[in-house]
Amino acid sequence: MKSFLLLVLSLTAGCETSSVSTCDETWAVSDYGGSEKYQIVEVDHRGRVERSTKTNMWENKGTFFLFHDTRNKELKLVFLQHQVKKEEFKCRFYQTHGSTPDTERVEKYDCETKTFNQTTYRSAKTTIPCGNHQSRVQFFCRQNGSNCENILSSGPSPQTNRFTLTNSGSISIRDVSSQDDGVYWCGLRSNLTKIQLQVQNITVHEKSSSVGQTLTYWCSYSTSAPSITFICKGEDPSVCKRLVSSSEKNTGRFSMNDDKEKRNITVTVRDVRADDTGTYWCGAETSDRRSNVFFNKLVLTVASVTPTTAEPSVKIPSVNSTSFTDTPVPAAGPLMTAVTAVRICVVLLVLLLVVVLIYKHSEKLKKQRSTGH
Repeated sequence: MKSFLLLVLSLTAGCETSSVSTCDETWAVSDYGGSEKYQIVEVDHRGRVERSTKTNMWENKGTFFLFHDTRNKELKLVFLQHQVKKEEFKCRFYQTHGSTPDTERVEKYDCETKTFNQTTYRSAKTTIPCGNHQSRVQFFCRQNGSNCENILSSGPSPQTNRFTLTNSGSISIRDVSSQDDGVYWCGLRSNLTKIQLQVQNITVHEKSSSVGQTLTYWCSYSTSAPSITFICKGEDPSVCKRLVSSSEKNTGRFSMNDDKEKRNITVTVRDVRADDTGTYWCGAETSDRRSNVFFNKLVLTVASVTPTTAEPSVKIPSVNSTSFTDTPVPAAGPLMTAVTAVRICVVLLVLLLVVVLIYKHSEKLKKQRSTGH
């Protein structure tokens, strides 16, 4: 709930804020009004001076965020500390470079922090909605105590090792680990959002199937029975594609049954296809889809069925034609080769025997002729 405090401070140089706050940060807003047009604003926070020439966009100055709104003629400051005292910072405004600075007093204090809670899981991917276009995101930083360490900003290369600013203005984080748990800030041209990211462990199952088979798997949940459970597919559970739910139990090849008494969900996939390979999540809806609850993660691998290889064939010529026709016959296997060898040996032995008999008979005839003479 926003708190609104109108402070009237007289004869005081610098901008100040009340110690009363309903959020973890300290918001200070200074309306300078009138016809003045300032090109430069300067904030002196605990002896550290930060200048800005940018207008109408949020800037990350480390220990605080700054927004110089020239349309409404006000300067917004968000200190990453609770109850910043009025003597800890001052604001100065310059109409031009080198001009004498003007000081303005705080005319209102308004806590405007918008906080979103998002849950993600170790080794997964997650997407944090930040803006609706990449160009509107000015910075994305992680809070470390009273300082916000910049991770991404709009520019020619809005990407780091694991963090990516997408074209749609969302922040994508891959290979999430427990060290990513914490508070993040997303600064747009006109909005500032605080994200509480919670990283949790999740049960992971691995399963394999083959094309054409029917696959059944189960996932259980230990919490009280959720109103709507669902199964979705994708590396990122925050934006995964929903396939089937307890409100729509059959969607063609996918079907599910939620036994709320046993707290067990049965999922069936008929006629498994190769493109079913991927990551599946078993979860339940919450009022805020940023924090949908997930119970299990399934990594499915689908193997293609190897087609049966036909036996090779050999070609023999047809004796009934002057041309050759291709007549396929099964190729000789080891047994057939052995039988053929035996047959050849038998034929050779028979031929040898015939030759021997003919020779002996010839010799006998020669002897008879010589005796007769």
